[in-house]
Amino acid sequence: MISRETRTSTKQNSLPKGKVANSFLLPKRQSFWTEPNKTVLVPMIAVSGIFQFTEDRTANQLIIKISLSDNDFLLLVQPINGNTLENIESSMNWNTYQEWVNGLSKRSRYINLSLPKLKIERSYNIQDLLPSLEVSELLGKNADFSKMSKTSIKVGKVINTIDFELEESVADPHEENDVPPTKEEPLEVMINRPFILALCEGTTKSLLLLGRVVYPTNII
Repeated sequence: MISRETRTSTKQNSLPKGKVANSFLLPKRQSFWTEPNKTVLVPMIAVSGIFQFTEDRTANQLIIKISLSDNDFLLLVQPINGNTLENIESSMNWNTYQEWVNGLSKRSRYINLSLPKLKIERSYNIQDLLPSLEVSELLGKNADFSKMSKTSIKVGKVINTIDFELEESVADPHEENDVPPTKEEPLEVMINRPFILALCEGTTKSLLLLGRVVYPTNII
């Protein structure tokens, strides 16, 4: 029997759409500071409610947790007090994400929050990154798929595809919502500068997506 080589590609499934509960789209586009002296107008989502957050004045960053469903949630990390995204990123390591989660204040706060509506679409080949993960049995001459098929299989491309949307949940801002009343003065937070976005799975707190948003203008 003559064996033939089959080249295959793998592809990551798209991420689900994220809807911020009890949120609505502001009627006018708002300014987003892409640089200290440059702004663009972007669609913004507004929501008022109880959120976990922390304002870390040592690291000069604000972190806020936004629930998207019973499980999934977002962490938004925005520089404050003159800090920059580059400074935050330069100090990140393997433990940073867990430190963000653990550092959230145990006391939630009523917040009037505005943040950009987002649509993230990216597709790229990550095969060059895989050798550093020591998965030689899946790559090159050492690839072994004999338990899957008698045909000689080689991995041609490993395509990572990201397709994520963050959008409002209600069309009418005057619709009833289930946010409990509070006498506390709300904290005004507008995410209108470059920030880091982390999409997380709530049960295991696994990190599904980590990225930076510096120019959120791809929503029509």
